[in-house]
Amino acid sequence: MRRPDSDCDAPGFLAVGRVGRPHGTKGGVVVHPLTDEPDWVYRPGFELYPSLAVEDPPAKDRAPLVIEGLHRRRNEIVVRFGGVASRESAAELRHRFLMAPIGNLAPLEIGEYFQHQLIGLRVFTSEGVEVGRVKDVLAVGRAKMLEVERQGALRDCLVPFLAVFVSETDPADGRLVLDRSAEELLDL
Repeated sequence: MRRPDSDCDAPGFLAVGRVGRPHGTKGGVVVHPLTDEPDWVYRPGFELYPSLAVEDPPAKDRAPLVIEGLHRRRNEIVVRFGGVASRESAAELRHRFLMAPIGNLAPLEIGEYFQHQLIGLRVFTSEGVEVGRVKDVLAVGRAKMLEVERQGALRDCLVPFLAVFVSETDPADGRLVLDRSAEELLDL
């Protein structure tokens, strides 16, 4: 699964990062990537659009932020954007989501999905019984977990998004089918 995060149904843009604090005095910012393919996005010349919320598309009249330079620090990336030359102007970007046009992202491989394609899918057992909906996709270490909101249950359950637990994923039909081994997780 590929992970730019968004709750939009048919987005033109996907969130690929969130701006943290300013870094240095010359306009650098710390970026927390929200993508499984940070090297595709975070490279000189790539254009990103700031947005206050994942659900809100970037303003069409706003010029993109173009990456001029970057370096990595632990789980963060320090990015320098063209036109952002001071700590003060960098601070204005804090807490903004960085949105990329979906057409500019790395193409998906067969069996890969953007998170927004999974959220809302109806979840079925291998026998065809609908048991709930995918409420969220959570990153737990390197694993992706589907948070399944179960019908009539008091609490949600987590199902690893792995072929051993999920036998079919069909965003076009709005359904996800669990393997028999995952059905036991629903009883927790």
